[in-house]
Amino acid sequence: MKKEIFIHIGTHKTGTTSIQRTLSKNLNLLRKESVKYIDLYNFEEAQKIMMLEHHDKSIAENLKSFIDSRIEDDINKYIICCEYLSGNPKSLYSNVSQVAHVLYEGLSSFDVKKIFAVLRHQEQFVQSIYTQYLHQGEDIDIQSFLDKDQLSHIKWCNFLEAYESVFGSENIRPIPYDTKILGQSNLINYFGNFSDIEVLKHLKLETHNQGYNKNAAEIAKACNPYLNNAESKVLRTLMQKHLSRSVFSKYELLSKEEETFLKGYFKADNEKLFKSYFHDFDIDNFTELKAQDFSSRESKDKSYVEVIVLLTKELSNMKPAKEEPKHPKLSYRLKSKVNKWIKTVLGSS
Repeated sequence: MKKEIFIHIGTHKTGTTSIQRTLSKNLNLLRKESVKYIDLYNFEEAQKIMMLEHHDKSIAENLKSFIDSRIEDDINKYIICCEYLSGNPKSLYSNVSQVAHVLYEGLSSFDVKKIFAVLRHQEQFVQSIYTQYLHQGEDIDIQSFLDKDQLSHIKWCNFLEAYESVFGSENIRPIPYDTKILGQSNLINYFGNFSDIEVLKHLKLETHNQGYNKNAAEIAKACNPYLNNAESKVLRTLMQKHLSRSVFSKYELLSKEEETFLKGYFKADNEKLFKSYFHDFDIDNFTELKAQDFSSRESKDKSYVEVIVLLTKELSNMKPAKEEPKHPKLSYRLKSKVNKWIKTVLGSS
């Protein structure tokens, strides 16, 4: 029986988490259609693939062993969905070629190997990756993603050509992460059409892992240097629940000059992208997104008051350690400090 595998490689911040969770929830439905989802996050060297700096034969061999151990005689179609396979987002996928080669070698047991990639406008992509690192609690500057040497790696035509050179152009299917396209059909439906897996053509997709709005990004940028991993997770949960941005709203973390520079830098490549790869979609460029309004004083005041209330509630639910005496005024003092500090973060007086 011919073995086929369909790999969703991301890119990052384009709904990959939602697809992974949907696939995991529907394993039985997939099996009825002789389809199996292989969760690459169970491969202990998965993150090493994302971070590859040169070809690593041992990782390729270990990947092959991991995937081969999941193959079953009565299953002929397989799915992998993992944004690690786009490469290292911190270097803007400068290592995509190394990742593609290692992945190809790891899939040598399959007769058919096809790649599915979701691409968004680079000006928004850069900002989404920056907020992802803020989510993770890192102290990072957005300027680190604006270096021209690095930006060349997310000229999407170059990115796709790196995969085409390994898998063949006929086996690569990119789609635009665009409100006009994904307003008509969700990502997993497109993936279902790509893989010809009937159950995926009709599944609904829930939204997960929402990004920060502008005020949340400012708060996280100021907080992260002072928080440990556990504390960063608490902050992330609060920000995503109460200060998130809608899925197709515009990131506004760059200056107007930086935004204009990025749009100009990628203009020619994106025109080529739509002519060469997206010609079967009913758009000829990425749709201009609308921003949510977080710039007013009223909005900022609302944001920091909201955060103070949420943090105070978290503090009130915390039990003091056994070895420490109780301090009845602790919550009040911390609330006052947090109040003053968040006002400073958001530029309020």
